[in-house]
Amino acid sequence: MAVLDDDGFHKPFFLNPGEIERIGNVIGGSLGNLLANELVNKASGTLVIIDGTQGWRRPESSRLGMTIEEIVNDSELWECKISPNVMLERVYADGQRYQRIARAKALLSLRTQMTTRGVVESAPHLLLPGDIQYAGGVYRQGIAVGFSGVEQDMDHAIAMFVLELLFGRMRMAARAVVADGERKAFL
Repeated sequence: MAVLDDDGFHKPFFLNPGEIERIGNVIGGSLGNLLANELVNKASGTLVIIDGTQGWRRPESSRLGMTIEEIVNDSELWECKISPNVMLERVYADGQRYQRIARAKALLSLRTQMTTRGVVESAPHLLLPGDIQYAGGVYRQGIAVGFSGVEQDMDHAIAMFVLELLFGRMRMAARAVVADGERKAFL
């Protein structure tokens, strides 16, 4: 059965708030370990995870028999609610001063569908006035992560680590559902 929000739009099946929270906890513990091993200059910062996949409405089954012409001309079929969902905004230690920067990194990555490093180094024409120009924002398939608080190369590494953790957990959950024979639940 599809998971819908109050407006009838589909919610991602595997983006579980509990998993997001657990990943946020892992990063909190990891910052102290990174500092203890002299890999970062401090154990503070802000992590932001944004889900940009929400918003598409699936057509009712009665519409599946429509002709191509009917599909193209049916504006309700293509309805989209543009509303990125901030799934997590976690401040570690005294990282409040990095909140705005971490959010800006995640939003730039979401908008451009690139890492912030990639935008600055390879596609500066995508920058708008006021955009952040630091590494630490990453993007993959609708999910954007921003981290700010340590050196920008480590901001990027931490954001990428969070993204990989998130996608790894989603792949594991998808395999578990398929193995349980409930594949129809999310197709």
